[in-house]
Amino acid sequence: MPWSDLALNCPGRSTADLDDASYRACVAGEQRTAGVLASLERQGFRILHSIPLSPRKDIDHLIIGPTGVFAINTKATTYEVAAKSDGTVYTDGYRQNWTESITRDAGVAAGYLATAARMELDTQPLVAVWFTLTVHTSSPALVAGDDVACLITGVSTCTRKPGWTSCSTSRAARTAGQPTTDVMLSADCQDMGGQT
Repeated sequence: MPWSDLALNCPGRSTADLDDASYRACVAGEQRTAGVLASLERQGFRILHSIPLSPRKDIDHLIIGPTGVFAINTKATTYEVAAKSDGTVYTDGYRQNWTESITRDAGVAAGYLATAARMELDTQPLVAVWFTLTVHTSSPALVAGDDVACLITGVSTCTRKPGWTSCSTSRAARTAGQPTTDVMLSADCQDMGGQT
């Protein structure tokens, strides 16, 4: 996959050309998440969208800032969403693999970012859900789309990753957009068969 500056990616880029109502809802959800995340830039966060992992898979949003690194995938559904503390998610009675998928993808991104930046980078996986009437969750990885910025900034606990500085944010963000990082992320997920 050829390298491109990931900072130029628009939210929903990987699904924007697909002509299906469910894909249009996904793009709308990703754009709403991007809108909520944009407010974080004034607080020292760097935000990347549509981070390619393979030709068929991406991380919708990668947030790097004072409270750490977060990988977010956005989901759009009109059904009630329920999640247990073990991360098991159900919509309309059907089990979804949303948290398992973003946890795996966040681990891949964290490994390569940590190697390329030469610093320890844990990446918190999150799933932002839009267009549903209710999100019932005891899973730390699932959040209503409107609440994603509060969770990232740690508003309720005012958390800051120990030892994390604005220099750490800049270094990790620069690394995320480098050609070698992009190639490593794409190559690893191709080895995994580009699983979704």
